[in-house]
Parts: sequence; C-alpha cells; structure tokens
Amino acid sequence: MKKVLKIVGIILLVIIILVVVILAVLSKMAKQKEERYYEYSNAVGEIEKKYTAMGELNVASKEYDSVNASIGKFVIWYPFELENSEQTYPVVLWANGTGSKASTYKYFLSHLASWGFIAVDNDDENTRTGESLNAGIDLLIAENENPDSVFYHKIDLDHIGIGGHSQGGPAVFNMITNQSHGDMIRACYAVSAGYVCIMV
Repeated sequence: MKKVLKIVGIILLVIIILVVVILAVLSKMAKQKEERYYEYSNAVGEIEKKYTAMGELNVASKEYDSVNASIGKFVIWYPFELENSEQTYPVVLWANGTGSKASTYKYFLSHLASWGFIAVDNDDENTRTGESLNAGIDLLIAENENPDSVFYHKIDLDHIGIGGHSQGGPAVFNMITNQSHGDMIRACYAVSAGYVCIMV
C-alpha cells in the first residue's frame, strides 16, 4: 500500500510540475505577444505595413503624480532623442477604457513614441467626461514652460491629437466639446466607443 501511495505521490508531483511549467511558458508567450503585438497584425497596405512596425527611435518615459485622486498619475512616453533635441514633438493623449490604467496601453503608446510622438496617458479608470484628457494638456503646458523639465519648449502644443478606447471613445468627444482645452485638439480617434452618454 505504501508503495502504491508513493507512486501516486510521484505521479501527482510530476503532473503539478508539468502544469506549472506549461503555465509559465504560456505566460511568457502571452507577455511577448503583448509587447510585440504589432508583429501579429496583418497589415496589408504600404502605409499600414510601415507604421505597424516599431519606429526607429528609442523610447523613454516619465511619471507625474496628479493632484486629482481619480487620475492618480500621468505617464508620458517620448522619443529619447528629445532630451538632447532643439525641435518640438507632436502629442497624442489617450483616454482609457473602463477599469483600465496607463499600464494597459503602455506598449501601444511606446509604439507611438518610437515614431516621434509624445504620448500621454494616466490611471483614470472612468474617463468618459474628458476631464483627465484636459488635465493631461494642463500638465503638458506646465512642462513646456518649466525650465527644469526635459520637455521645456519641446512640446508642439499646436499639434495635439487624442484617442480613446471603449469608455475613452466618448471621452474624446466630451474633451473636444466640453473641456477648456477642446479647441487645442487637431485630430481625434475613438476606438470601439462604448455606449456612454456624451455630456451636453
């Protein structure tokens, strides 16, 4: 009986080890697919193929705490060359889907930065009003005028685009129509815009 129990125990241990190894491999594969998502898209056109790939610029990022608890923090991804450049860079601000934070979109926003954009997100999980997009522009204006900032006079405030996913879709429209910096937006993109009321 002891011998049978020992064999069963060994079999169970081997099964547990195999399950752990398989889960670790699957987790690593999923992380790689998330980080390199652009390699798994099926771009067809010439322009799509070009910009689906990562750009040539190395990317850096900075975090800023927000005074607004619902926003939490801002994260700005930018081309590393910006730190030693005299030029200005266009901006893309992002509005999260419900329950999402900046970390959800970090690979996508890093991708934009690799093509020369300053990309901004935050940890607002309820973006529909566009308030956190507007606060992001406040931050950019302040950093653009702060001589101690890496972004000092390097943010092209005349070329700002915004985008949002799910609840962030209505946030895009609410930002343009109801927020104080709405007139600064030059382009917008709403992805899978959720059915959330546009504020009027």
